[in-house]
Amino acid sequence: MPKAISAKTYTIAGTSRDPKTNIRTYRFANGKLNVRRNMLSHFKHTAIKLIELPKPMNKTQAMAWMIGQGINARLPTRAANKKKKSPIMLKAELLAAKSAKIREAKAAKKAAPAEPVVEATAA
Repeated sequence: MPKAISAKTYTIAGTSRDPKTNIRTYRFANGKLNVRRNMLSHFKHTAIKLIELPKPMNKTQAMAWMIGQGINARLPTRAANKKKKSPIMLKAELLAAKSAKIREAKAAKKAAPAEPVVEATAA
């Protein structure tokens, strides 16, 4: 049975390249950007890209937001099978796909020309 998704929220999210696996993974934190960046640097992470989220989000929402921004990575995992996607990652991808479809529909609706108004004439 998959783990329950935590209700804990984060204000900072981003990615870094893990020195042990050389895989780009998602990172989440609260507090100050420079503190988290320094901690990752201390542990020899490279390609550190952290940003403040527009509002506090849980991991699923934050990943969906980052995927929507074109920021892709993997979830850090200690599992033996690292090729299998976690339930959190699958849910985030689904949420990102849904919000992309909604944005496309809104853009198409705005771009569609307005229908001309036809006035009825009395005979």
